[in-house]
Amino acid sequence: MAFAPTERDVELKEVDLYSVERKPVDGQAGGMPSKSSPRSLPKARARAAANIRRLRTDQGLSQEQLAEAAEFHRTYVSQLERCVTNISVDGLERLAQALGVDIVELLQPPA
Repeated sequence: MAFAPTERDVELKEVDLYSVERKPVDGQAGGMPSKSSPRSLPKARARAAANIRRLRTDQGLSQEQLAEAAEFHRTYVSQLERCVTNISVDGLERLAQALGVDIVELLQPPA
């Protein structure tokens, strides 16, 4: 038996999906952008970036040297220090080990 669409079926297909109000599901933030703008960077990411740069320069390491010690691509440390990319907890742990500090020190408010 073939399905014959009614007027109501056709009317429903013509709804403008962009005009529908989106409500957050329990546990989700509403209206959160997919990428952070420089002014709305998460504070933890900015703290980690500042601390990585400070600890690296205090130890006289180049970004390339730190990346090699933590087994990252050479450009990754630069991206982290500029808040261009995110890092996992495992990645933070690798950087902390390479810098000889506890991972908590990477997330502390900069000195």
